[in-house]
Amino acid sequence: AYARISIGVGGSIGALTLLPVAIGMAAVMQSVARNYLGEGCTIREAYVGIRHRWYRYILILLAIYVYAIAPAALATGVIVAVVTVVPVGFGRNLVVGLMVILVMVAFFAAFWWMLRWALAIPASLMENLKVHRALSRSRALTKGGTGRIFVMLLLVGAVMMVIQYAIQIPMFVLLWKSKGAITLTTRIV
Repeated sequence: AYARISIGVGGSIGALTLLPVAIGMAAVMQSVARNYLGEGCTIREAYVGIRHRWYRYILILLAIYVYAIAPAALATGVIVAVVTVVPVGFGRNLVVGLMVILVMVAFFAAFWWMLRWALAIPASLMENLKVHRALSRSRALTKGGTGRIFVMLLLVGAVMMVIQYAIQIPMFVLLWKSKGAITLTTRIV
């Protein structure tokens, strides 16, 4: 029961995070485009510029996640079903091993598709494309460039980790000095 509640809460939080991420991505793209064209753009103007189609950007991000993750989720479900149906023994281990390989391939494919759809929101914003047309346009725009997009995402991930550890390490030091007790200082930090 607790596992179902945890999965439900986690899924709900994940779905709710799509909203600000998609809208934020579109606003950043709006700002970059306007600055590239020599126009000034404030944060407010960027968000005002996307207000009429904000739902489209959420749908694009949702479509990317659903289309990319669905095969991996299906493969994981098949593994769970196989584990519950196939009796314990060598045959079960072989089937589970093959299914784990299938899930790994499915996750690799999901990651590759997400790289191919990386420009779907900018394509929709700049060319006023609906969801599936934006995904198709992104595939065309990223053709031959998925390696560069992957490297860029690695760099963004590295910067995020540095920022995260820069924030967390002082907190761990404070907790270590206070022997795990939550002091006023740790609460403020």
